Amino acid sequence: MERNAESEQHRAQTRTGRRRGNWVGLPVLRLTTLIPLALSGVVFVVTLAIAWLAADLANRQNTDFLAEKAQLFLDATAGHFSESGALTEAAVTVALNSALSFKTVLNEEALAVGWLRDGELIILAVPESAASLLRDDLDAAISTGMGTPFELRDGALGVLTSVYGEAEDRFAVTGMFDTGELAAANEAVHQAALGLSLLMAIATAAASYALARTAISPLVSLANRLAEGGTGRANVLAGQYLSSEILEIETILALRREDEKTREGMARRLAQLERDQVLARLAATLAHEVRNPLAGIRNAFSTLRRFGDDKSVRDETLDIIEGGLDALQRLTDVTLSTYRRRSGEAVITAADIQDLSLIVSPQVNQKNLQLKWDIPESASIVADADAVRQMLVNLLLNACKASPDNGIVKVSAIHDKDGVRISIADAGTGLPEGVRKHLQAGLSANVSDSRDLGLWVVHSLADELGASVSVESRVGQGTIVSVLFPAQRTDRTKSEHDE
Repeated sequence: MERNAESEQHRAQTRTGRRRGNWVGLPVLRLTTLIPLALSGVVFVVTLAIAWLAADLANRQNTDFLAEKAQLFLDATAGHFSESGALTEAAVTVALNSALSFKTVLNEEALAVGWLRDGELIILAVPESAASLLRDDLDAAISTGMGTPFELRDGALGVLTSVYGEAEDRFAVTGMFDTGELAAANEAVHQAALGLSLLMAIATAAASYALARTAISPLVSLANRLAEGGTGRANVLAGQYLSSEILEIETILALRREDEKTREGMARRLAQLERDQVLARLAATLAHEVRNPLAGIRNAFSTLRRFGDDKSVRDETLDIIEGGLDALQRLTDVTLSTYRRRSGEAVITAADIQDLSLIVSPQVNQKNLQLKWDIPESASIVADADAVRQMLVNLLLNACKASPDNGIVKVSAIHDKDGVRISIADAGTGLPEGVRKHLQAGLSANVSDSRDLGLWVVHSLADELGASVSVESRVGQGTIVSVLFPAQRTDRTKSEHDE
């Protein structure tokens, strides 16, 4: 019931957290929303960047196309001046006017030719006003012997200079082209491409978000079912639309849940078997311990009937009866304190621990064992007395069972810095490998029979008390099982008890 309450509280907190967001009142995006958003954001940025790069590349290609066409135009114009003898003012003027008489896609605005004559730079341009604009380009080209690449000036005017000939025959041709219309058309195409790319990026991001949400939805559904505690075979069969991976996870979780239920049922059955064995052992102990005092009491009554007139005999017989009744009362108290669990802590003294000999006396007498107690009177434990007695009884019974006939079982207690350590030693053949593994594994061990369950109970009680169990076992030399009760808990509660 407590586990169910905790699970319900956890589910309620999860649902509340989904509605309310974080503690400062800001909305919190769940991973099922954040991951698709992040993926769509990345897709949006990448798509837009690729589109922008593509548009920029197209713009560069257009510029290169214009430069190539301009170079062809200048080469055709320079063909009129293949020989230096043709570089006369009249011939150049005629050639330039002829080249500009037909407008091409470049929309030629001006042409200029420059060459050296007797060390003086001669420049002819059509129209003549362009000569001053292109003088610097022609002067640099003639001086260096290198032209200048196609470049746009004032946003729309393209200028290209090329050099032809060698040494004294060198001349340069510069063209000026009005690319305004082409630039406007290219810019319009560029803007349209960017707008279309933006729409495509948005659509792609939205599609990526939808696909990511669709891909994650089976996991969300699985998480919700886990939160509600409803992972079972029925849900697996009802979720055939899920992917094979999710179905595999669902199947594994369902099988694990069924396996846990099976193990819990087996543990309950073994616990019932252990309780039955405890009851049988308790009945045998009571029968054995009660029979001896009752036999003495019966003999005492028989003696009273025959010799009751004698005062000394009567007093001695009454003492025997009283001692038998005290033994029965003591046996009853020890049995109740061991097998009837009560809540709360108590001080367990050395005498309380030694009283456990009454519980294991049938096993001790059956093998003619000797119980040796080495527990100082100052030794005491403040803890759940019922749990401590149950632990020690289990360990004493195991020691008696492992001991040979006429053997010795020693119980000792010492104080150390960590608390009070109680050790139970036998002179048996040592623990079997399986039992040793179970003692070392503790609560993580799988319960397979009643003996393993008894060892599991010891570890379970030790875990409740904050104690630790250690084992020393050698083949042919016996086993020592020690239980360390922590000093901090013992000292603190003991001081409260003394007050």
